[in-house]
Amino acid sequence: MSKILTGILIIICLVILSGGCASKSASTTSPVVAVSVQSYADPLTENVLLSLAKSDYAGFSADFDQSLKNILTQAVFNELGNQVKANLGEYQSKVFVSSTTQGANTTVLYIAKYAGEPAGVVVTMAFQTVDGTNYVHGVNLDSPKLRGQALDVTQLRAYADSITENILVSLNKNDYAGFPRDFDQTMKNVEVKTAFDSLYSLLKTNVGSYVSQEFENVALQQNYIVVRYLAKYDKEPDGVWITISFDNNHQVAGLYFDSPKLRAK
Repeated sequence: MSKILTGILIIICLVILSGGCASKSASTTSPVVAVSVQSYADPLTENVLLSLAKSDYAGFSADFDQSLKNILTQAVFNELGNQVKANLGEYQSKVFVSSTTQGANTTVLYIAKYAGEPAGVVVTMAFQTVDGTNYVHGVNLDSPKLRGQALDVTQLRAYADSITENILVSLNKNDYAGFPRDFDQTMKNVEVKTAFDSLYSLLKTNVGSYVSQEFENVALQQNYIVVRYLAKYDKEPDGVWITISFDNNHQVAGLYFDSPKLRAK
């Protein structure tokens, strides 16, 4: 199975499973499994991104399985490289977000920093293990600029950072009055006091106290702006991913917490 974003030649979930791409909700990894996955996924992904930046097809495809080599040919690679350089600029770094495993297939999500894309780039890597060897089975790069939807990240963060900070600080202080201040009406209806209390207890018990947050990436999804932050909590060394959605009125329409300890719980 292959999907190509319109006019971009970005490869998504290539030949992952006979039934299609693995669902993130189908099988989430424990902290121990995540570390094991990273031991091979991190260097293989770094090689793919660096080789793409260097226009080195031999290095780029060195760890591909045959099905991906058949699809991501030299010609496709050349066009992909041109699109990435024109829209994203130079590759700088990446951070691991999460992994999902089903049988011999593993999908790993990263957020990469590129010099020309302040919104961040979501990198999805698919891996397949055959006879003990890990092969790259799919590659996907996604960002607002690649979609032709460049965002003013400075303007966006002018409200998103402070709203997110208020939510996390209020939650950390068990301040229900401050917590829903910027929620839209639907969220206010959902986040009743009992739900707030459960979330407060879950975070305090499993990841501890909130310390700080760092912006990682932003994307457009339908009529919403979805922002990811990596937050530091004193009992979660891997950090907690905060995904927060804003409507056109800068009100919070969705909020999601994710970390290895929270997944294990």
